[in-house]
Amino acid sequence: MSKEQKTSNKPLSTALIKLMVGQGVSMIGDSFTGLALMWFIVQTGSPMQVGINLALAFIPSVVFAPFMGSIVDRISRKKLLISSDVLRFFLDGALIFFISIGWFSIYLIYLYSFLKAVVRLVYTPAQRAVIQQLTIPDQRIKANALQSLSAQIAMVSGPVLAGLAVKHLAMHWAIAIDAATFLISAIIIYCINIDESHIIKSNQKQSYWQQMHQGLVYVAKNRWIILLSFAYAFVNGGNALYGIARPYLIKDLLGLGADALGLLTSLGSLGAILTSAALMRIKLKGHKLNYVMIATVIWGGGVVLVSQATSFVIAATILFIAFSMGPVMGICNNVFYQNQIPSEFMGRVHAVRSFVSSLAMPVGFLFGASVINRFGISGSFVVSGTVILFGTIFVYAAKQLHGKIQHTAISSKDV
Repeated sequence: MSKEQKTSNKPLSTALIKLMVGQGVSMIGDSFTGLALMWFIVQTGSPMQVGINLALAFIPSVVFAPFMGSIVDRISRKKLLISSDVLRFFLDGALIFFISIGWFSIYLIYLYSFLKAVVRLVYTPAQRAVIQQLTIPDQRIKANALQSLSAQIAMVSGPVLAGLAVKHLAMHWAIAIDAATFLISAIIIYCINIDESHIIKSNQKQSYWQQMHQGLVYVAKNRWIILLSFAYAFVNGGNALYGIARPYLIKDLLGLGADALGLLTSLGSLGAILTSAALMRIKLKGHKLNYVMIATVIWGGGVVLVSQATSFVIAATILFIAFSMGPVMGICNNVFYQNQIPSEFMGRVHAVRSFVSSLAMPVGFLFGASVINRFGISGSFVVSGTVILFGTIFVYAAKQLHGKIQHTAISSKDV
């Protein structure tokens, strides 16, 4: 066996597996609060209020993301992950308290969604940077597939359990389950051993603003990052509209309830689980962005086709196929970044990615109600899928530009 084959077959670290278990536990809990609050708005509010709530979950990415990257590159990423889980535990606790004293309203839901999204701005880039630190290049398809598998299992089991909880339990019990999972996740991550001293020491030699400027210079020299981020802006914008239309597909077109909404979400994720599991064993050859383009076309096409669904079985079948491409898109995109971006820049590059790719989310959520009113529920899925398909153009442009630009690390002289 060659040295390359031995490296490729090296098992993933225990620390990485613990990180994924923590993620899966907290994501299952997240489904309980997310579905409970969405169903409350669907039952008592309007599509505009659904859109506002979903938009508030992404507005922090537009407003604060550019400032979060340097924080992730300066502070222990393990401590950031633990702090994020603990803060979300207390947010859930505060929500339960206000519900118990009768201060529950749509505005409280808005505030909760916004604050939870602010905390997530730190958690996501820290987690992806840790995955890079705990792996070598040949392991990253497998590592990111494990991350996707953990997330998708949570997305399958979480909504089903959440739908049953919302139907049979009081809302505050569903939120309490969410709070408990964040505490469990924090304990699991606390047990992970990650050596970050070299990254922290290197980055803390500069001031916060010097480091932020250095990150912007790095992105300017690697403009493919911007193009790839715009590709995901289109994908996210289309998914935002899809997110608003989906509960009304269940409620108005199919005449079903919250349990069916949870089940549809879970069945849509089942294909993604199988794909993630397959990618842990398959070594993808060739340019990773080619796989991203193929996956985007199938995903967008599936969202268009679901507009023709006349039964729960048809809708679930289409989403099963479409969502099976989600892991291909996400894993290949993440691996491409992890192989190209030095670890000490990961936080700042992710901040730029998050800022650009999130621009379309609030727009999609806020105008989603108008699209539904103008084109109907079925027509909104056609619009959503078409917007996703436009992202393929930017992925292709990013691939071409990356081939022309020599990837270089930036020294302190460039600041």
